[in-house]
Amino acid sequence: AHWPKRLLDRLAQQYNNTMTTQEIDADGQYAIIAAALREFLKSRLTTEALAAYVLRSSGIPNAQRVLLLSAHPDPDYQRDMLIHGLRRRLGSGLIDFIRPAHLYASPPGSEIPPSNLTLRHLYGYGFTYAQRLQDHAPYQIDRTNIEERILNHEFDLIIYASVHRGMPFWPAVYRTYAPHERIFIDGEDEHGWCLW
Repeated sequence: AHWPKRLLDRLAQQYNNTMTTQEIDADGQYAIIAAALREFLKSRLTTEALAAYVLRSSGIPNAQRVLLLSAHPDPDYQRDMLIHGLRRRLGSGLIDFIRPAHLYASPPGSEIPPSNLTLRHLYGYGFTYAQRLQDHAPYQIDRTNIEERILNHEFDLIIYASVHRGMPFWPAVYRTYAPHERIFIDGEDEHGWCLW
């Protein structure tokens, strides 16, 4: 479960908005519920938990080589959170193509800004996610010869992020990877088209 419904129901039933702070924690139960809620959120609502969920849902929870394909480098919150979690989980085992520059920090000692996007152009000014990843040492991310590597079945899993914005290398992926080795992520609020 992604949301602690039972825990929140327990809070709502036990405490109402007419109680004072002292009344709420008079018996110490609020602190216990708050601690349980915090642990729930830490274990399920992180980018690493999102990555683990996606891998489990694919049926390949122990995938070591994942190709995440996107047709654009611009911010996409769903894709960006998944990249962050997969990078933390897999390290250089994740190849993100096209590289979203706003997620990556500049190499140490570099004068080059990590992205042509300033933080003010990012959702929430990029708080907690922008410029947090590395693709320089110790991570050496090889984003070359992607189609050839797809055709050689180099990856355990292919993830299409932001499917409404494009599906690069789809013919090669379709021919080479079985349906259970392909995942489609859709984080769009409005997609503008419908098949039914």
